[in-house]
Amino acid sequence: MEPDGASWDAQATELVQEIRDSSLENLQSLASEFLSLDALLVDYIAALDDRRKSVALKACLIVHIVSKYRIIPRKFQLEAVLALDDGRDVILESGTGSGKTLCLIIPNLLYPNTTSITISPLKRLQILQAAELEGWGIKTICINEDTPGDKDLWAKLASGFFQHIIAQPEQLKIFNGHLPRFCKLLNDSNFVKTISHMNVDESHFIHTAGLPLYGLPPFRPAWGALNVFRLRLRKGTPVLAMSATLPSHIKATVLHNLNFDSTTMLSLELSTSRPNIIYATHRIVGSLADFRNLDFLLSDPFTRPRFLQDQNHSSLRKTSRKFTAVPNKNMPFVVQSPAGNDIFALVIGINKYNHFSQLGGAVNDAKAFKNFLNKPCVNRGLGVCKENICVLTDAEATRSNILSGIQTHFIDNKKIKPERNPVMIFFFAGHGQRAPAEIRKDYPLDSREVEVICPVNQGPTVTGDYVHGIPDYVLVGLLKQVAQKKGPNITVILDSCFSGGMGRKLEGGTERTPDPARSAPFSPRPIPLKLDGELLEATKLWSLTSDSHVLLAACGAKQTAYEFVYGSDTRGHFTKNLIEVLEARIFDNPTYEQVINHIPDPDIQNPHCGGSRRHRVIFTGKYPVTGQQAVELYPFQSAVGSRYRIRMGSVEGVIPGTEFSVHVDNITLACTLKADTVTVNETILKRSDTNSSDVHIPRGAFTKVAKWKNDAMILKVYTSQEGLKKALFYSEEDQRRDFMEVPFDQAEVVLRIRSTRTIRSTRTEIVVRRCTRTIMECGLETRFPLHDLAHLWKAVNGIAHFNYFLKHNWEERQHNDSGQLTDFSLEMYRLQRWEPVNGNMIDTQGEANFREDKGAEYGFIIKNNSAHDLFPYLFYFNPVKYTISCWYSPASESKEVAPLKKKNGEVRVGMGGEGPFDFSLPSETTSSSGFLKLFVSTQYLEVDWIEQKTCPFDLTFGGTGRLDGRHRKGAGKAKWNALTVKLTMTST
Repeated sequence: MEPDGASWDAQATELVQEIRDSSLENLQSLASEFLSLDALLVDYIAALDDRRKSVALKACLIVHIVSKYRIIPRKFQLEAVLALDDGRDVILESGTGSGKTLCLIIPNLLYPNTTSITISPLKRLQILQAAELEGWGIKTICINEDTPGDKDLWAKLASGFFQHIIAQPEQLKIFNGHLPRFCKLLNDSNFVKTISHMNVDESHFIHTAGLPLYGLPPFRPAWGALNVFRLRLRKGTPVLAMSATLPSHIKATVLHNLNFDSTTMLSLELSTSRPNIIYATHRIVGSLADFRNLDFLLSDPFTRPRFLQDQNHSSLRKTSRKFTAVPNKNMPFVVQSPAGNDIFALVIGINKYNHFSQLGGAVNDAKAFKNFLNKPCVNRGLGVCKENICVLTDAEATRSNILSGIQTHFIDNKKIKPERNPVMIFFFAGHGQRAPAEIRKDYPLDSREVEVICPVNQGPTVTGDYVHGIPDYVLVGLLKQVAQKKGPNITVILDSCFSGGMGRKLEGGTERTPDPARSAPFSPRPIPLKLDGELLEATKLWSLTSDSHVLLAACGAKQTAYEFVYGSDTRGHFTKNLIEVLEARIFDNPTYEQVINHIPDPDIQNPHCGGSRRHRVIFTGKYPVTGQQAVELYPFQSAVGSRYRIRMGSVEGVIPGTEFSVHVDNITLACTLKADTVTVNETILKRSDTNSSDVHIPRGAFTKVAKWKNDAMILKVYTSQEGLKKALFYSEEDQRRDFMEVPFDQAEVVLRIRSTRTIRSTRTEIVVRRCTRTIMECGLETRFPLHDLAHLWKAVNGIAHFNYFLKHNWEERQHNDSGQLTDFSLEMYRLQRWEPVNGNMIDTQGEANFREDKGAEYGFIIKNNSAHDLFPYLFYFNPVKYTISCWYSPASESKEVAPLKKKNGEVRVGMGGEGPFDFSLPSETTSSSGFLKLFVSTQYLEVDWIEQKTCPFDLTFGGTGRLDGRHRKGAGKAKWNALTVKLTMTST
């Protein structure tokens, strides 16, 4: 619940004025108490001089208070405000919805006794802007030809009553032979003195509407005369020009027309890419005034039908089925992609090694990938600028050149601006191998052999030295540096094998094997400890949870990457098919996992995808518009008609009858699918009614759970507060709710809102009282800041998800599961030098109780005494934040081979490459508890849907993970089970 009411407004007004009058020392104290600033903003403010630092802190504090503790300005917003405060002109290029309006708001909040003027093109836009400014408590008026001639109104305007004036440019000069009243007011020097600065919104109108173009007169010539208006303002009055559409020629026109000083102005360029924008080019028919050029707005270039969904109006559904988009053959192919200026690639291909067997297709792969990058978007490429691509082939691809290429082309490249969400791609085609490494003795055993990519000069030199391969930990270390400095939108593509130097093989009867005298790839020298030691981390490139990059790999860690002869060319199987899938554009905006899933793989070469962002749209880093909880549909024909397969089953809570909605991009199709048969990790869906049989479901469609039929998935909630009841249970929002209202004595959680008010702030909390015994043992209740009541249903869905998977086990399933697994266990140990000491800390009751010991390290052993090889998954459930974290899952390349072997097999967690675990108590607490949940299965499971990485009460919470996994042979025949362990730490 947001703080509201006159009492809060009075408190806020008093506090805001106190901040305006505060010293820097007091501002810093208030900021540390009330603000949670990200590292980028902290570093930026810390580097400012004292005057600018005071202005920046005032802006952050005031915005945070007036927004009712929801908003803190971002770096670019502070940069713009500080430049205006210095009297400098600013041009801001940023996409719609990126936060440009806050740059208009902050000066009014900082200096309430001054006036800002914003030039805005459309009345409707003026109304929206005025409403937003008024919402911030800024007195605002719109001036256009409809403004009444009320004397009191104009007297208020002349007196400086209004802090913000939004006007059309036609009100600034003689228009149609008439002198507007506002133009007359600008002759009043006292009024002009109150104007602190001018904003020009949609400044591209200066070029597109204010100047003659292509032989046509200007559409709105007043836009071309803003330079004259600026001369009427006080000398030195700064101007802020904003737009989301500023190609170089339009930007140059804006700067010239507004008389910007290029030596003092600030230019801010943010990304203008948006997931709902497509780019296309086509030939002009006749002139620009010919309406035939707008034909593309009325027809769809795709052949698939579009349908509306309205569950309350069946007639609308029937009508919508009659309309199918007719393709326009004259239209180009269109695609969403990042701007080519913001994509940077390092492309490496090596055929001719100094000491290894020669390859035939790696250089061809590098050239083909470069061509794909260069090709315009309308030709199914990425449209990358040539200067943004660095290519190293054969003799150029030495170890030092590859490492320095990452440093100079990514880390030190000033053209890569993190605020624009740049895309960085590292592509390598060549040999790969596994090599022993001289790791510190306290490093885990499985880190003493590492995967490497092989530079052209790997091996002995003429001087007797030895050039080593580039280990995975070096790549990871460098990529982390890139991510920290430039952002985490990094894609690594490796078309090489990681199988002990076997190289890539040529299919078709010819196997490229090393000359017996050149056996280095089979017996590589150990990588010395001092080599690249500053980058040494116990981290695997394969990691499913890597935050720095997404990995697309040609094959598994123990597999071979193949070459094939295609006509007269030799090519890598993986790269050739990867490019074909990307160019084919089977469906719009695919995720990394989707792309990998559609690459045909021979039985001995299975491409893989790793990294925590692998379920985001490839090369953009953004979530698909279908959302995070979507699951890909795989259509097939059965004996009884069309059916649809999804990689989601009883483990995720699906039972027969569960209903699913169907989505293509941001369109919801007018049909519902229902779970027909459900197994452990797979569900077969059928259409729920015959009325939707004519609705076409295209390839690449996704589905979401629309209605659970599993009662265990539904959280039972009680609240006595009427406002909370209305928001949770009676809201008109068409959203799936995984909870239901019940009487107090049947509730699993009881919710209430609690507000605490002081002169400085109002703190509103949602109090969650637990009523189930298992989680009550971790504390009777927990509290979260309540930022937005409209978000609450999503947060309670998160609690339902947490509770279900915490209590979820095989015994509860009664729906076609193929059997129960037994004879597996989880053990916990304290570690010394990565090895267990003392005994198993988990007792026979499934609990581990231990005291806090700072510096202590812990690990886990998963044991299997069953008759099946198993895939284990270890999760940590945090009952304080309602988060679920995956602490162990089989590596990406192990989807076909279970790592936990039958009959006394074991997997160690925290004793290997990912490092040990340590535990500490939150401040001011003497005890803390959490839960470990171990799932085991005889088949690989897509567990991303179970994870809940963000606290549900955080406004960034978007639900659980996403499932893009492909159908695998034998899917649906798995056995599974789970066990739960409670961890409790107490203070010493």
